[in-house]
Amino acid sequence: VTMEGIIDLRFCKEGDILITSQGLKMKYLEPTLAGHFYDHHVQYLDGQYKGSLGTRTHSGHVMKFNRKPEIDNDIVKVIKKSEYENMVK
Repeated sequence: VTMEGIIDLRFCKEGDILITSQGLKMKYLEPTLAGHFYDHHVQYLDGQYKGSLGTRTHSGHVMKFNRKPEIDNDIVKVIKKSEYENMVK
C-alpha cells in the first residue's frame, strides 16, 4: 500500500485504517464505481467529521486539483485491518 512514502489505495481492503495528514483516522470502505470522479470511498472514525463519508484519489488525496495541504485530510499512512486490530488489543 505504501512504498517509500507513496500511498496507493488500490491495494486497500475494506476495514483498513487510514491516517490523514491532519492526524485523523479513517476507514477504507471500497473503490468507487467506474467513471466516478474520485476513486475510493472512506469514512472518518474520529474528529469533527466522525461518521462522515468521503472519497479519495488512488494516491490518497482529497482533491485531484487545487490541493490545500494545510487543511486537506490527505492519507499519509495505511494500517492493514488485521495489524490495527492487534495494536488495539
